[in-house]
Amino acid sequence: MKNSFERNSRKWIRRFKFILFFLALGTAFAFRGWVSQQEFTPPELSQDASALSGEGANEKKVNLNAAPVDELMTLPGIGEKLAKRIKEYQRLNGPFSTIESVMEVKGVGSKKFNKIKRDISVE
Repeated sequence: MKNSFERNSRKWIRRFKFILFFLALGTAFAFRGWVSQQEFTPPELSQDASALSGEGANEKKVNLNAAPVDELMTLPGIGEKLAKRIKEYQRLNGPFSTIESVMEVKGVGSKKFNKIKRDISVE
């Protein structure tokens, strides 16, 4: 059998390790929370952040009423089929009065509209 000193010291070592583990864990979570609150933009990205995020990628708006199929296909999420469907809808129903009216075309829902609304116009 082990003496009482050896048993007690092992017990205290285990307790000490347990306490250290939770202190380290708490510190890690506190640091993680602090880091997520910091606003940091690396210097090499600060000037071109808008280009990387896609803002201003299509500076010239596409006029839905005047654009040919090829130009409509430059919009995000608009392929050849959907571009032709937009032109066919316009041919049958007349020019679009608002940009929101493009959602009446089959295949253009609210998600797709939200992707293209900054890049389209009706004139």
